[in-house]
Amino acid sequence: MSERIGDDTVAAWISSLAASEAITLRQDGRSLIIGIGRRRGELDPSNSAIVDQFMCGRPELKLGTYDPSFAAAWNAVKTRQAKPSPRADGGSEGQSLASIQSLPVAFAFGVMVPALAA
Repeated sequence: MSERIGDDTVAAWISSLAASEAITLRQDGRSLIIGIGRRRGELDPSNSAIVDQFMCGRPELKLGTYDPSFAAAWNAVKTRQAKPSPRADGGSEGQSLASIQSLPVAFAFGVMVPALAA
C-alpha cells in the first residue's frame, strides 16, 4: 500500500464519514449528493469543522460543478493528512492510511471529486 497523501486519501476520508453515517452519499443521475448523516453530531471537533466548512449550513451539497467551500475543505483535509501526528513515544509520523474505511466509495470519489476540488 502506498503511504502518499493526495486526492485518494481525501476521498477515503470522506468515504469514512459516510461509513460512520456522519454524512450521506447518494447518486442523482451523474451527480453525487452529500447530505448530513444521522450521526453527524458524533464527529470530533476537527472533523466537524471541516464538514461545516463544505456544507456551509446546507442540508445537501450537489457535486458536479466547482464549489469553493468544498474545494477549500478538500485542501484542508489534504493539509491535515500531510501533517505529522504525534506518536505515543513522543516522536511524530505522518498519519497512517491504515485507518481508512470504505475504500470502494473512496474510489468513486477518486474518479468524480478531485477534478471538482481542483
